[in-house]
Amino acid sequence: MRERGRGELEQEILACLASSRSPMTPAEVLEDLDQDLAYTTVMTTLSRMYAKNALVREPRGRAYAYSLPAGVGA
Repeated sequence: MRERGRGELEQEILACLASSRSPMTPAEVLEDLDQDLAYTTVMTTLSRMYAKNALVREPRGRAYAYSLPAGVGA
């Protein structure tokens, strides 16, 4: 497994969400990234990005679906 630089995973997640037409769950982000990552790694990164107000989220089933704030990446 390759080592990422500081903030590299966040940038990859931002690009993934920017290219999506709808909010994505951690499982959907993980599938889209198509990398050898743990689900918990993606979920934790999304949660931290949300805490920094870099993302918005909405409940979807038992998870949250994340997206970019309005006007970002459009």
